[in-house]
Amino acid sequence: MENTAFEYAGVYLLDVPYCIDGIYDYFIPLEMRPDIDEGVFVTVPFGRGNRKQMGIVRRLHHHPDYEDLKTISTICTDRPKLSGEMLALCDFMKEQWLCSFGEAVRSVVPSGVLGKMEQFYYPVPDKNGPGSTSGYTATDLFVYNSIMESGGKTFESLKAKYGAGAATEAVEKLLSKGFIQKKLLTGKTINELFEDCFYLDISPDECREILDGKAKLKLRSEKHKMILEELLREDGLEAGILKERLEVGQPQFKALLEKGLIRSEKRRVWRRSYGTEGENRTEILLNEEQSDAFKRIKRKITED
Repeated sequence: MENTAFEYAGVYLLDVPYCIDGIYDYFIPLEMRPDIDEGVFVTVPFGRGNRKQMGIVRRLHHHPDYEDLKTISTICTDRPKLSGEMLALCDFMKEQWLCSFGEAVRSVVPSGVLGKMEQFYYPVPDKNGPGSTSGYTATDLFVYNSIMESGGKTFESLKAKYGAGAATEAVEKLLSKGFIQKKLLTGKTINELFEDCFYLDISPDECREILDGKAKLKLRSEKHKMILEELLREDGLEAGILKERLEVGQPQFKALLEKGLIRSEKRRVWRRSYGTEGENRTEILLNEEQSDAFKRIKRKITED
């Protein structure tokens, strides 16, 4: 159901107990309406403290049951959208097994894909920091400098370094004075992975001279030469590829890095959660009881 005109969304929260589980209506800001659809993950304020919660849009409509509704905060664009079939399955699980809708969602979507929501604190651009004699404690200044130097810190990292009480007091003071800003972001997904990627840190001609033994720098290790030859043919290879092709390891990479012959960068790679198209897959065999349960669920979804 593509939304171009709906003003309100019915949202299930993912992390509430069964006793208060239900659809909560939220106002959709005008700029979000083209991107809001059933099955989309969003963040919304909830409760008296307006604590941010992750939820999933279950319905779109024009006429809410209450006035003065709260507004959807953000759309989780990096999270998968659930199809109508998946939403129907979650409805069935909630009704059949008396679980919350969020529990049903988490049982059909890997928890790592949904990620964990974290509070991030960032410095306010073009804003001078608090002075050392302006009524701020040493911890306040340490927390501010830590956020400034890193460009952003999670509350968990500040709490681990300065203690929960001191970190809470410091960030609340810095927020109230406008020195920092808070954002609620979802953490890394299960498919996100970083690996070292190696490049030549010398020119191709210099590399050839070293390999031919014409340079002042002499390489005695054949494995070191093999790595340089491979990077000369194809610069920018991941560590895993080099290990697989050449049967080399971290000691060889470290030695070449220390000699200044190669450099490394972190590159994001993605795990194959569902394999590749055309890949041979093991057939899933169900016993009689599992097969019967599968047919009942399939029949129930089809009927609804």
